[in-house]
Amino acid sequence: MKLLPGITAVTIGLLASCASVETSTNGQSGQNPVSNAMYCWKSRLNSEGSDLVCNWANSAYEACKETMSSKLDKSSLVSEPVNAKRCDNGQWLVQVARR
Repeated sequence: MKLLPGITAVTIGLLASCASVETSTNGQSGQNPVSNAMYCWKSRLNSEGSDLVCNWANSAYEACKETMSSKLDKSSLVSEPVNAKRCDNGQWLVQVARR
């Protein structure tokens, strides 16, 4: 009979840990973004010498809203731009990974 309270406590603890769900209030998924990823609108991506010019942002959510252009040095990138996702405004995003 002494085992019953211990089993009950373990069961409650397991249920509580399973019940915690990550949620997001800013439209992003609950997953953490890749820290070295940058996103921008595919239609704004331009190559200017050693730079990629676009409306770069640290998250897809921010990139969907950002309109100001900035530059990334191509030598600071691990990958070429790849298709990422589509924004609610219809813009397609590309993603790069920085070193």
